[in-house]
Amino acid sequence: MLLTVSEKPMTPPAAPAAEPPFEMQHSIPITIARSSSSISLLLKTGTPKYKDNPYSEPTAITTSQPGGIPYLKVSLFPGKIGIDFANEVDAVFRDKFASADRLLIDLRGNPGGGIGGLALMSYLTPERLPVGYSRDRKMAQTGKHPSTLPIFDKVPRSKLAIPGLALKFGMKTSVFLYTEALGRRAYHGRTVILVNEHTTGAAEMLAQFAQENSLAMIVGTKTPGRLVSRSASKLGFGYRLVVPVAAYVSAKGTQIEGNGITPNIDVPWSFAEAVNGRDNQLAVAAKALNGTP
Repeated sequence: MLLTVSEKPMTPPAAPAAEPPFEMQHSIPITIARSSSSISLLLKTGTPKYKDNPYSEPTAITTSQPGGIPYLKVSLFPGKIGIDFANEVDAVFRDKFASADRLLIDLRGNPGGGIGGLALMSYLTPERLPVGYSRDRKMAQTGKHPSTLPIFDKVPRSKLAIPGLALKFGMKTSVFLYTEALGRRAYHGRTVILVNEHTTGAAEMLAQFAQENSLAMIVGTKTPGRLVSRSASKLGFGYRLVVPVAAYVSAKGTQIEGNGITPNIDVPWSFAEAVNGRDNQLAVAAKALNGTP
């Protein structure tokens, strides 16, 4: 657990505005709690990979099996197209989770990212299902029906596919997403997704898709509702202007921006329990997955 950043408290009851000042390419003193003891560390943030969206990229996927439950932690959806991420997802379900009869996906703290999340959505359903589309200004003004939009239904697994995608989609900001129809899995119908107030963007898209199609139970706290497509332009002197260019709408007509995802089971995170080494949200999710009250 994060306790302080640059001597600034991050623990409750710190004000909600007390966001961690994690500046890129800086060394930042932090204090964390682990196993009921505090540890002081120096966090070094690296050079951002993408100038128009600067962040220090963590490991995207980690897996474990707490209590025998296949657990998939997704920290973000890296890359604009998500080719490497999609290959990682394939490897997980081909190897570690090949025989999984339950599945727990943790999207807490996931800030979103690129379209690679479509690969993970495809593992939640055996069918080719419509996910949603981006609605830009032109589409809103002309009343263009979403059924006329170009369809993106597979995250490529090779960078050789990029030129073909560029030709097909070009500079289009409005596309319709569909899942890949990867076939039935033993865990279908027995999936839980963890979210919280820091689950945003493409992570909200995944949670909404699973909830609207009854593919997974959502557990945790309501997401903030932050999902729009954006465009960045250089202003000079190292500055960029980022503006929204399209809103995301689900196939069932629901907009995430400003609304967020309300969990099926609302579970506020407990700082007191976390101090004692217990993740209360994860515990509730595991019980829901096992069908216990």
